[in-house]
Amino acid sequence: MASVTGSPEPPSSATIPPLKSLTLAQIAHGLETGAFTVVQLIQAHLDQIARFNGELRAVLQVNPNALVVAQALDAELADSGHRQMRALHGVPLLVKDNIVTGEPALEATAGSLALLGAKPARENAAVTRLCEAGCVLLGTTNCSEWANFRSRPSDSGWSARGGQTYGAYHERQDPFGSSSGSGVAVDMGFGVLALGTETAGSIISPAMQNNVVGLKPTTGLVSRDAVIPISPAQDTLGPMACTVADAATMLTFMAGQDEHDPKTAEIPMETIPDYGAATKAGASAPLSIRIGIPRNALEGINSTILKAFETRVVAPLQKLSGVTVIDCAFPGFMRFKGLTGEETTNYMAGEFHDALPAYLATLVANPQNIDGFETLCTQCHTGLAYI
Repeated sequence: MASVTGSPEPPSSATIPPLKSLTLAQIAHGLETGAFTVVQLIQAHLDQIARFNGELRAVLQVNPNALVVAQALDAELADSGHRQMRALHGVPLLVKDNIVTGEPALEATAGSLALLGAKPARENAAVTRLCEAGCVLLGTTNCSEWANFRSRPSDSGWSARGGQTYGAYHERQDPFGSSSGSGVAVDMGFGVLALGTETAGSIISPAMQNNVVGLKPTTGLVSRDAVIPISPAQDTLGPMACTVADAATMLTFMAGQDEHDPKTAEIPMETIPDYGAATKAGASAPLSIRIGIPRNALEGINSTILKAFETRVVAPLQKLSGVTVIDCAFPGFMRFKGLTGEETTNYMAGEFHDALPAYLATLVANPQNIDGFETLCTQCHTGLAYI
């Protein structure tokens, strides 16, 4: 398989910018000026998926209702005009396969055949909020089975349900991390925004590997209800996009309290900040922020990487008005660094042992009658080696 990153975009009668670098601002401008419709935008992304996904296997399912939603958004825009356009009007959204959506045709299985046909009682709140803001749910993305908490060693991007996801930069490229399908999908222009989940590296790693922006928010800022869990102390949903501004904007609409996730009650703000606005040059609110650099956590990092970090990250930050950069220590770092892989895995496995049956208990449809690890491992032959 040759690299597909340099392949031309599919032809279209609409004037749509290149899909692999398409931003929220470009979509808003294009819809307002009539350069393209939501239907044309969604069809272009569906064509992109059809053209390249067979090689990369990033998208697991396509939403058969996507064009119907796009038509409704076009009608809404025609009736009310651009002044009433939703903030994320028409934006193509992809969702990792362990996050529950309200679309009947889209399943949430964490890549496992054992959960095919299983349905929880409700959609995840972040998905609901993004769609209410105007996103078109385009489909679901493949992930490492059980979010890479299945066996040792584990293959990033592989699931029994979706096969092996590959990155686009060289033949059989490791996509890295369990939100691998979401990372590759954004990189390839299969969707403008994608939802990932992270326990320990599952958003950040595929974002790094696939040249996109990924963010792990503070646990509890985004509801984890209706998401197949690993560790409630560490799990979170996070945005994946082409730019920092778009990832920040996406987080603004994802975040917020949810009665079904008690952790979100700890959010200290009454109103979620406009994270996207804070990324814009000349933002009205003055910066007042202290950024700590834990020097002891940087020990042992390649000197070339450290030099680039100092010149391209630290130095520009120090020049910003209202930003104070300080050297600090990460007190728990040496203890964390000294933990064995078995110790860190055992902690997560202990939480997984309670969290997964609790999730299974929420199912309103459970064709395989999975209620815990015994039925999961024996009836469905999944062999969860971490348990």
